[in-house]
Amino acid sequence: MSIWSSSLLEAEPVEAFFRALFASPAPTALIVSSDPADFARTVLPFELDAQQAEVLRSPAKYIALCCHRQWGKSQMAALKATHLAISQPGAQIIIVAPSLRQSGALLRSVHQFLARIDSPMKPDGLNRLSIVLPNGSRIV
Repeated sequence: MSIWSSSLLEAEPVEAFFRALFASPAPTALIVSSDPADFARTVLPFELDAQQAEVLRSPAKYIALCCHRQWGKSQMAALKATHLAISQPGAQIIIVAPSLRQSGALLRSVHQFLARIDSPMKPDGLNRLSIVLPNGSRIV
């Protein structure tokens, strides 16, 4: 005899309640601007200054920044990785830093940005620090 067959509870309404409670919401399509600065401002929302917007818009393969502390260098890297992962299905993004702590901090920033837009994400199953998006993009 299950706990649901009690004379006080009907099985179907209670089971339906718990199914609805633990069901994940259906992902909604996100329209992503091709401009990463516009994406950061409108979708996330994240306030950028002119120089930060310029860094996000740069098509350069490599960017070297010489800025003061707390300028937002790590946030710019995380924003650029987030935009790339969402806007280009199947993108493979590798976050490289001198230490595991630093690369983990960047990945946590990406995770926080994705959580702001309710993007479903999961680990890739190969690396402890990784994110896979439904569009096939992977951030390691």
